[in-house]
Amino acid sequence: MISADVPPSARIGFLGPRGTFSEQALLSEADLAAADRVPFDSFDDLLFAVHEGALDYGFVAVENAIEGSVNITMDTLAFDVDLLIQREVVLPVEMNLMAHPGASLDKITQVASFPHAYAQCRTWLRDKLPGAELLPTTSTAGAAEEVAASGNQSLAAIGNSRWRPWISSSARHSDSIASRSASVASRIGGFGMSKTL
Repeated sequence: MISADVPPSARIGFLGPRGTFSEQALLSEADLAAADRVPFDSFDDLLFAVHEGALDYGFVAVENAIEGSVNITMDTLAFDVDLLIQREVVLPVEMNLMAHPGASLDKITQVASFPHAYAQCRTWLRDKLPGAELLPTTSTAGAAEEVAASGNQSLAAIGNSRWRPWISSSARHSDSIASRSASVASRIGGFGMSKTL
């Protein structure tokens, strides 16, 4: 695995929209944070963009400590594209339940998020929101965007604390989810991919 600095002129794709855990992991690396960051709707589209030369690098999630491999990433790398791993970034993950101000757990009937996030919080969801409908989204940040735009106090999102300025997260609720995540050493393993070393 190579870990050479990425120049600021490089274009690097990540799972968007802005505010995803993938972007948070990418931003933890100074050289990647300085590059031209391009959000993508899916990991496979991102990897194909690197493979076809539209991007210099791709930053993708490959593993979740609870759910295991991110299948679409692994399948695309194994069968569809010829890319080289440049580095690994490990990010501890803290999940937050986010809803509009004034929302309460007893009124939340739907929870939107990325399926891996549900798995990380399944015990908390079963205990605190047993009847809630789970609405899958393409990313945790996408779920937060949906909630922020909806104005619906019965809809919540599970996602990154970077969204707290836009929608509220009760400390009691987020602490419960966060401690569940921390107790099982949740993480995202992200790999930087490119065609050349």
